[in-house]
Amino acid sequence: MPRNATHITVAIILCATTLLLPSNVGGAARALAAPAKAPERLLTFDTCTRVIEGDLIEGEKVGLIRLIGVIAPAKGEPGYQEAIDYTRKLAVGRQIKVEICPERPNDYRNRLRAVVYLPDSTNLNTKLLRAGMARVLKHAPCHVDVKAWRPYMTDAQEAKRGLWKPAAAPTAAVAPAKPKSATSAPAKPKNATGARVRIRPQR
Repeated sequence: MPRNATHITVAIILCATTLLLPSNVGGAARALAAPAKAPERLLTFDTCTRVIEGDLIEGEKVGLIRLIGVIAPAKGEPGYQEAIDYTRKLAVGRQIKVEICPERPNDYRNRLRAVVYLPDSTNLNTKLLRAGMARVLKHAPCHVDVKAWRPYMTDAQEAKRGLWKPAAAPTAAVAPAKPKSATSAPAKPKNATGARVRIRPQR
Protein backbone atom coordinates (compact mmCIF):
# COMPACT_ATOMS: atom_id res chain seq x y z
CA MET A 1 0.00 0.00 0.00
CA PRO A 2 1.41 3.47 -0.83
CA ARG A 3 2.63 5.51 2.13
CA ASN A 4 0.11 8.31 1.43
CA ALA A 5 -2.78 5.85 1.44
CA THR A 6 -1.63 4.48 4.79
CA HIS A 7 -1.49 7.95 6.29
CA ILE A 8 -4.99 8.70 5.01
CA THR A 9 -6.37 5.45 6.48
CA VAL A 10 -4.82 6.14 9.90
CA ALA A 11 -6.18 9.69 9.87
CA ILE A 12 -9.69 8.45 9.09
CA ILE A 13 -9.55 5.92 11.94
CA LEU A 14 -8.33 8.56 14.41
CA CYS A 15 -11.09 10.96 13.39
CA ALA A 16 -13.75 8.30 13.76
CA THR A 17 -12.45 7.32 17.20
CA THR A 18 -12.39 10.94 18.31
CA LEU A 19 -15.99 11.45 17.21
CA LEU A 20 -17.30 8.29 18.86
CA LEU A 21 -15.43 8.50 22.17
CA PRO A 22 -17.26 11.48 23.75
CA SER A 23 -20.60 9.90 22.95
CA ASN A 24 -19.64 6.64 24.62
CA VAL A 25 -18.14 8.35 27.67
CA GLY A 26 -21.16 10.61 28.00
CA GLY A 27 -23.52 7.63 27.80
CA ALA A 28 -21.60 5.81 30.51
CA ALA A 29 -21.63 8.90 32.71
CA ARG A 30 -25.37 9.29 32.26
CA ALA A 31 -25.88 5.64 33.16
CA LEU A 32 -23.90 6.09 36.37
CA ALA A 33 -25.71 9.31 37.30
CA ALA A 34 -29.20 7.87 36.69
CA PRO A 35 -31.04 7.13 39.97
CA ALA A 36 -31.64 3.50 40.82
CA LYS A 37 -35.06 2.27 39.83
CA ALA A 38 -37.37 1.79 42.80
CA PRO A 39 -38.18 -1.85 43.45
CA GLU A 40 -41.59 -2.94 42.29
CA ARG A 41 -44.27 -3.49 44.88
CA LEU A 42 -45.13 -7.09 45.63
CA LEU A 43 -48.88 -7.66 45.62
CA THR A 44 -50.84 -10.74 46.55
CA PHE A 45 -54.39 -11.56 47.56
CA ASP A 46 -55.30 -13.63 50.57
CA THR A 47 -58.00 -14.23 53.18
CA CYS A 48 -57.53 -13.06 56.75
CA THR A 49 -58.05 -16.01 59.08
CA ARG A 50 -57.32 -14.47 62.47
CA VAL A 51 -56.03 -11.45 64.37
CA ILE A 52 -53.25 -11.96 66.90
CA GLU A 53 -52.77 -8.32 67.87
CA GLY A 54 -54.23 -5.10 66.59
CA ASP A 55 -51.33 -4.72 64.14
CA LEU A 56 -50.65 -8.43 63.49
CA ILE A 57 -52.94 -10.60 61.37
CA GLU A 58 -52.68 -13.96 59.64
CA GLY A 59 -53.40 -14.77 56.01
CA GLU A 60 -54.55 -18.17 54.86
CA LYS A 61 -51.70 -18.47 52.33
CA VAL A 62 -48.96 -16.05 53.37
CA GLY A 63 -49.03 -16.55 57.13
CA LEU A 64 -48.35 -13.79 59.64
CA ILE A 65 -48.55 -10.20 58.39
CA ARG A 66 -47.13 -7.31 60.39
CA LEU A 67 -48.84 -4.05 59.42
CA ILE A 68 -46.22 -1.51 58.33
CA GLY A 69 -45.95 1.87 60.02
CA VAL A 70 -48.33 1.31 62.94
CA ILE A 71 -48.09 -0.13 66.42
CA ALA A 72 -51.11 -1.20 68.44
CA PRO A 73 -51.10 -1.74 72.22
CA ALA A 74 -49.24 -4.81 73.43
CA LYS A 75 -50.70 -7.33 75.84
CA GLY A 76 -51.19 -5.75 79.23
CA GLU A 77 -51.40 -2.20 77.84
CA PRO A 78 -54.63 -0.15 77.80
CA GLY A 79 -56.60 -0.68 74.61
CA TYR A 80 -55.01 -4.06 73.79
CA GLN A 81 -58.24 -6.03 73.45
CA GLU A 82 -60.11 -3.09 71.96
CA ALA A 83 -57.59 -2.86 69.09
CA ILE A 84 -57.79 -6.62 68.48
CA ASP A 85 -61.59 -6.52 68.35
CA TYR A 86 -61.52 -3.58 65.95
CA THR A 87 -59.12 -5.25 63.51
CA ARG A 88 -60.97 -8.57 63.78
CA LYS A 89 -64.27 -6.91 62.91
CA LEU A 90 -62.76 -5.35 59.77
CA ALA A 91 -60.60 -8.16 58.42
CA VAL A 92 -61.34 -11.70 59.61
CA GLY A 93 -62.98 -13.85 56.95
CA ARG A 94 -62.52 -11.24 54.23
CA GLN A 95 -60.31 -11.13 51.17
CA ILE A 96 -57.41 -8.74 51.60
CA LYS A 97 -54.83 -7.28 49.25
CA VAL A 98 -51.36 -7.59 50.73
CA GLU A 99 -48.78 -5.06 49.52
CA ILE A 100 -45.47 -6.50 50.72
CA CYS A 101 -42.61 -4.07 51.31
CA PRO A 102 -40.00 -4.65 48.55
CA GLU A 103 -37.26 -2.97 50.58
CA ARG A 104 -37.59 -5.21 53.60
CA PRO A 105 -40.23 -7.93 53.07
CA ASN A 106 -39.83 -9.57 56.49
CA ASP A 107 -39.24 -8.36 60.03
CA TYR A 108 -36.79 -9.85 62.52
CA ARG A 109 -39.30 -12.61 63.32
CA ASN A 110 -39.68 -13.45 59.63
CA ARG A 111 -43.23 -12.09 59.47
CA LEU A 112 -44.31 -10.30 56.29
CA ARG A 113 -44.20 -6.51 56.46
CA ALA A 114 -47.05 -5.11 54.44
CA VAL A 115 -49.76 -2.57 53.84
CA VAL A 116 -53.10 -4.37 53.86
CA TYR A 117 -56.15 -3.26 51.90
CA LEU A 118 -59.71 -4.32 52.71
CA PRO A 119 -62.28 -5.38 50.09
CA ASP A 120 -63.43 -1.76 49.65
CA SER A 121 -59.77 -0.73 49.00
CA THR A 122 -59.51 0.92 52.41
CA ASN A 123 -56.00 0.97 53.85
CA LEU A 124 -56.21 -1.09 57.07
CA ASN A 125 -52.98 0.39 58.43
CA THR A 126 -54.21 3.98 58.27
CA LYS A 127 -57.71 2.98 59.34
CA LEU A 128 -56.27 1.87 62.68
CA LEU A 129 -54.63 5.28 63.06
CA ARG A 130 -57.83 7.13 62.16
CA ALA A 131 -59.80 5.14 64.73
CA GLY A 132 -57.21 5.78 67.41
CA MET A 133 -56.36 2.09 67.70
CA ALA A 134 -52.64 2.46 66.95
CA ARG A 135 -49.74 4.90 66.86
CA VAL A 136 -47.43 5.77 63.96
CA LEU A 137 -44.26 3.70 63.98
CA LYS A 138 -41.18 4.36 61.84
CA HIS A 139 -38.32 2.02 62.61
CA ALA A 140 -37.34 0.23 59.40
CA PRO A 141 -36.94 0.92 55.66
CA CYS A 142 -40.27 1.06 53.92
CA HIS A 143 -41.67 1.72 50.45
CA VAL A 144 -44.35 4.05 51.82
CA ASP A 145 -43.90 7.43 53.49
CA VAL A 146 -45.08 6.57 56.98
CA LYS A 147 -44.53 10.15 58.18
CA ALA A 148 -47.40 11.20 55.90
CA TRP A 149 -49.72 9.13 58.10
CA ARG A 150 -49.03 11.16 61.23
CA PRO A 151 -51.97 13.58 60.67
CA TYR A 152 -54.35 10.61 60.95
CA MET A 153 -53.04 9.88 64.44
CA THR A 154 -53.11 13.57 65.39
CA ASP A 155 -56.74 13.81 64.30
CA ALA A 156 -57.66 10.80 66.45
CA GLN A 157 -55.83 12.34 69.41
CA GLU A 158 -57.69 15.64 69.08
CA ALA A 159 -61.03 13.85 68.68
CA LYS A 160 -60.17 11.56 71.64
CA ARG A 161 -60.93 8.38 69.74
CA GLY A 162 -59.83 4.88 70.70
CA LEU A 163 -56.64 4.91 72.76
CA TRP A 164 -56.91 8.66 73.20
CA LYS A 165 -60.21 8.61 75.07
CA PRO A 166 -59.90 10.18 78.53
CA ALA A 167 -59.87 7.67 81.37
CA ALA A 168 -63.24 7.26 83.06
CA ALA A 169 -63.54 9.23 86.27
CA PRO A 170 -63.61 6.96 89.33
CA THR A 171 -67.06 6.57 90.89
CA ALA A 172 -67.31 7.89 94.46
CA ALA A 173 -67.81 5.06 96.90
CA VAL A 174 -71.08 5.22 98.84
CA ALA A 175 -70.75 4.19 102.46
CA PRO A 176 -73.27 1.51 103.43
CA ALA A 177 -75.93 2.43 105.93
CA LYS A 178 -74.92 1.58 109.47
CA PRO A 179 -77.19 -1.16 110.80
CA LYS A 180 -79.08 -0.44 113.98
CA SER A 181 -77.71 -2.14 117.03
CA ALA A 182 -79.90 -4.84 118.52
CA THR A 183 -79.05 -3.55 122.00
CA SER A 184 -80.09 0.03 121.34
CA ALA A 185 -82.73 1.47 123.62
CA PRO A 186 -86.35 1.20 122.39
CA ALA A 187 -87.92 4.35 121.05
CA LYS A 188 -89.92 6.36 123.56
CA PRO A 189 -93.68 6.47 122.90
CA LYS A 190 -95.32 9.63 121.62
CA ASN A 191 -98.88 10.97 121.98
CA ALA A 192 -101.14 12.07 119.16
CA THR A 193 -99.45 15.46 118.95
CA GLY A 194 -96.03 13.91 118.59
CA ALA A 195 -94.85 14.91 122.06
CA ARG A 196 -93.02 12.35 124.07
CA VAL A 197 -95.03 10.97 127.03
CA ARG A 198 -93.75 9.62 130.31
CA ILE A 199 -95.09 6.25 131.32
CA ARG A 200 -95.48 5.76 135.02
CA PRO A 201 -94.71 2.33 136.34
CA GLN A 202 -97.75 0.39 137.64
CA ARG A 203 -97.99 -0.19 141.34
